[in-house]
Amino acid sequence: MGASHELRDGRTVSPCAQPRSRSGPNLLAPKLVGESVGLHPVWLIFALLAFGYLFGLVGLLVAVPLAATIGVLARFTLRRYLESSLRTGEKSG
Repeated sequence: MGASHELRDGRTVSPCAQPRSRSGPNLLAPKLVGESVGLHPVWLIFALLAFGYLFGLVGLLVAVPLAATIGVLARFTLRRYLESSLRTGEKSG
């Protein structure tokens, strides 16, 4: 086998072009899913890796919903803390 692969219709494709054509969906999917659930793509990939490592296939299935839930709770808690008198130093009452 040479440096290029021959397609059925006679065209040749460089092996360097093949990984690039396969990486498009791998980079685009986390961005699209992350935007729909309100997570950064890096957090989404981290959640998939962590939950997949810890819980296997079931972890991969529940990673996105659990990560989204954790993200919502973290943002809510941070917002409440930033608005609280504990941070501002004001005495309530």
